[in-house]
Amino acid sequence: MLPDLITQAKEGSGFALVAIREMLKIDMSSEKSQINSSFLSELLEIVPNHFASNNEHTRTCAVELGGFMLSQNADSTLSCVMKAFAEGKDKERTARVQTSCLNSIKFGIDLTKTLPQPLKKHLTSLLNLKHKSEDEKKDAKVARAAVELLQRICELDSSWISKIDKNLSHNLVQHLENRKDLIVEVRSSDTPLLLLLLLQLTTLPNTQVQMGQMKMKHDVGRDLRIATCHCISKLEECGVFDSSKDIIDNLVKHSERDIRKSAVMELNDVVVAQFDMLGYLLPRTSTGSSHYSAEKGGLLNRGLQTHKKLCTGATNSKVEQALRRFLDSIRSAAAGESKFIELDTKLSKDED
Repeated sequence: MLPDLITQAKEGSGFALVAIREMLKIDMSSEKSQINSSFLSELLEIVPNHFASNNEHTRTCAVELGGFMLSQNADSTLSCVMKAFAEGKDKERTARVQTSCLNSIKFGIDLTKTLPQPLKKHLTSLLNLKHKSEDEKKDAKVARAAVELLQRICELDSSWISKIDKNLSHNLVQHLENRKDLIVEVRSSDTPLLLLLLLQLTTLPNTQVQMGQMKMKHDVGRDLRIATCHCISKLEECGVFDSSKDIIDNLVKHSERDIRKSAVMELNDVVVAQFDMLGYLLPRTSTGSSHYSAEKGGLLNRGLQTHKKLCTGATNSKVEQALRRFLDSIRSAAAGESKFIELDTKLSKDED
């Protein structure tokens, strides 16, 4: 049965790929594998081809199969994955393939909870977070997959991080930026009728209804910025984040701007992730306290504006709790600031 499924998968069948995945799941849960290693070699030839599929379910299946094989034979699997990762055809296809490669490696690592030694030599290529230029920035999904893989590697063995790239922290911080090119507009013609009617009736944020037409803004970079916040906190926790003044100043600039723009779009999860990262990171740095002062206006003023936008007139426990955690983390350095006292008072009233 397996040879037939492999033949069908070679011909592009997503259904065959799903069936193979389920068979491998069962096989891996048994005490002794019943699948011949030659079949695994054949799978390695076809799985990367499905990384480029336009069907998300097929790509997810290929990612999991790649992860299964990485846990069984890291050398051969990484060789095939890296070959696919390096292929640069059209832009959209490359983004799908590279995202799948990164997610597949992370899936395999999650299965074994160990870092395969052959992976070390590929980290510089896989975790390259640098934008090509100001006009050609890294694809958001590829960057998010790389950031999530970076965090997982750090969690398992932070000593690997220092060997990747001396500019890693600088490049990572760039992905906190709220990018204009990742804000897309969805028009009513792209929206199912039932959803359109629901949005018109409920008057959701970021929705404009004009003469029966609807325009809705969608932030494609939302998940990337959240992942970047979590990754920076983890790198700092493990002592491998570069918290030099220039990097921290750049981080605060991107973060403050993103909080402002995300609050306008009512992206509560982004706002929470940013404040949690700032509250964890800044007290641990030598220059962090400079961003609380009234002269800079900065983060305490941004906290007040965020509270006004997202917490006035309605309960918003997620954001309120994030602001409270932020204040508690910087209390020893900023408690005397007038804006700290003002925000602290407002949050105390919310809690009552």
